[in-house]
Amino acid sequence: MTNARAERCRKRLVRFLADWLEPVGRTERRHWAGVYVRSLLLNGERKSIEPLAARLPEGNVQAM
Repeated sequence: MTNARAERCRKRLVRFLADWLEPVGRTERRHWAGVYVRSLLLNGERKSIEPLAARLPEGNVQAM
């Protein structure tokens, strides 16, 4: 996958999540929920919060 295609996929995911995460409330909660979902989509066997946070540069165990 090219970088341009990956960026288009990321933007589509952000638009998709915007509708689903609106009822979550605060902007900060919506942001971290999006980070959580993105980390679930990445390669890796373990789905506990520490490995998920480690997969993304902006991952934060406490916030996620």
